[in-house]
Amino acid sequence: MSAPELAWQVVRDIGVHRCRFGQMGGAIDNFTEAAAPRAGEDDDESLLVLKAKAQLAYFEPGPALATIGKARKYPGNLLHCRALYETGDLEGHLLTSANGRRHQRPVAGHRQQDFTAELDLGLSTFDCTLGERAGASLLEYRHRFEEIAAEQREHRQRAVERPRWKVLAEAGECDVISVLETVRREAPLREQVRRKKNKQILGQIHLGRGWEDWMFIEELLPTGRYGSVVRLPQTKQSSAAMDRLVDECYTKVSGRVRTSQACFPMYSLRHGRFGPQSNNRREQFELEELFKFRYRAYRAVYNQFDRMYELRAAGQTNELLRYGGEILNEFYKTTTVRVLPAKGKLVRELCNLIGLAILDGLRIPPSLMDAPPDRRLLLLFAVPPAKESKVVVPVFGDISTYRDPTEPDHDYLRYKSKIAELERRYQRVQYPIERCLLDYQMARQHLLNGWLDDVKVMGNRMIDEAIGCGSHLWQLIGLLTVAKALCAQHNLEQLAVQLRAAARLVQSRLPDERIAFFIEVSQKLNRDLQMKKLGQSLELDRTLVG
Repeated sequence: MSAPELAWQVVRDIGVHRCRFGQMGGAIDNFTEAAAPRAGEDDDESLLVLKAKAQLAYFEPGPALATIGKARKYPGNLLHCRALYETGDLEGHLLTSANGRRHQRPVAGHRQQDFTAELDLGLSTFDCTLGERAGASLLEYRHRFEEIAAEQREHRQRAVERPRWKVLAEAGECDVISVLETVRREAPLREQVRRKKNKQILGQIHLGRGWEDWMFIEELLPTGRYGSVVRLPQTKQSSAAMDRLVDECYTKVSGRVRTSQACFPMYSLRHGRFGPQSNNRREQFELEELFKFRYRAYRAVYNQFDRMYELRAAGQTNELLRYGGEILNEFYKTTTVRVLPAKGKLVRELCNLIGLAILDGLRIPPSLMDAPPDRRLLLLFAVPPAKESKVVVPVFGDISTYRDPTEPDHDYLRYKSKIAELERRYQRVQYPIERCLLDYQMARQHLLNGWLDDVKVMGNRMIDEAIGCGSHLWQLIGLLTVAKALCAQHNLEQLAVQLRAAARLVQSRLPDERIAFFIEVSQKLNRDLQMKKLGQSLELDRTLVG
């Protein structure tokens, strides 16, 4: 045996060995290298069969069809049928399978059974995708297929060739910018969760246990959670290679899922699982599943309220605000009224619980009278001190005292990011009382960062929303929020007006001795400051007159 013949056999055996371990990409390269010296020999189709099998396993049905297209014997013909099916040519697959079964001699044995199985697969695919009604409709209108295809080609050609201003001119409109603007709208949160769940179901049906790998590859895409980890700016070459690998894997697996879904759609699986509609098995199953989801939802709601009551009893208002905001933004946005019939009532109870926890924080400090008179109102309303910029004097040789003049203010960026997140959530709220809670959270962020005018805007908006939804609790919180901003601004006249409105509301709608006493103390302190300010003004006037 000559050296070239031994060489291609060794390369072929290496490819077979790689196939056993799932290394299909390297196996295809080995089979291609082994087939190069034997390009003129047509008798042996073993290399073509091995290469086509590896390409089908690597999900390259197009190259596999080109590789096995010239096969004349049994294994190659069978692979030719499989490659046609994987490429989506169902009519060609059915015709080739029927011819392969007819050409087998003798008419028996495993070869005949293999082609019969391929023929049954093609017929069952047509039954699942079309059914009796769609199949009859296609047969009835098959003479119009060429006409419909010509209309579609003409429409695509017209859409490509004709400029936008001509289309708008015929419609009687004016093209101002002459540029097509693409507005990318983000789907609602519930729609995003629904699409993700449907994709997981498709993966579980058509990929089996491999659906988790498919979801992980999707997270590695540029729009995924770990896209930035794959594409590191420090490693450009390896990041580019990883990017190509991830994109290739996701494209192949997604194409396989789409092909499987096209051959065996969901409605055919449901019909095969539940049978005809007359037995009502599908409706009974959906009702049972609804009760299961409803039980889980209510169990989660009760656990959430238990946790919130514990936080309120412990006085952890900030943690309660964070936890309640997460629940409203995640759980209640993705849970429908069909699963949770009392959704509106539960949302109101959750927001009112947070509001009561906020009012629990209105307490008179024991050291109130020990503070200076002009600081007592600030201490009573727990107004945070104004932020002062830290001035660090640079010391030569001490790197810890160096400050980059171009470095941004990270505290301000965090504040703006939090406000932007709350504004995005504000656009998706379903109940007015949720807007009251979001207004309070934004007012709290403004107050912590010293934007007092924005605090008053948020407080007034909270009052309007509370009046609209009939919530006296959040109306009182809005009045006290505006009063807190006025107290920080030392606007005593407007603060007296807000405190009188809050006192009337407590007396008429929310009778509570503790809150009434708190407002009474704040009014007394405010009157003392007003009298002190008036005395100073009179003394100044006498000084100027004298």
